[in-house]
Amino acid sequence: MSAETATKKHIEEVGRILEYFAMCLEQAGLNHDASKLEKPECVYLEKMTPKLTTLTYGTDEYFNNLKKSFTDEHYKKNTHHPEHFDNGINGMCLVDLIEMFSDWCAALKRHPDGSFKQSMYVNKKRFKMSPQLVALFNNTYEKYKDFL
Repeated sequence: MSAETATKKHIEEVGRILEYFAMCLEQAGLNHDASKLEKPECVYLEKMTPKLTTLTYGTDEYFNNLKKSFTDEHYKKNTHHPEHFDNGINGMCLVDLIEMFSDWCAALKRHPDGSFKQSMYVNKKRFKMSPQLVALFNNTYEKYKDFL
């Protein structure tokens, strides 16, 4: 096989893999937090969302207003939350990680004082994120922030 043929075959294979991941991400987007639309999660959220959106993410007041029974149930059903896994982020796959990053970016818009930098500061400590993963998230945010 010539180098040109081998290169074209490689390009096609990479494209096939990327298309598969794009499909997985599309499914993640379509199914994101669907459990929040069902009982018991929807009942809790109807009552608490207006309050939570007025609080600053990462503060004691914010976390004290989250009902543990709600979060435990929600995390159990949604793999884009590190709490879903016994070993946190280390149990996630890339699709989970991208959905989590997207979720964090979207959540910033719910809070009048939403800040990616502050969110990363909180989540770095909360989820024991490595400096490399923090840099990856920061680099991604900086590159795409006009879209996010």
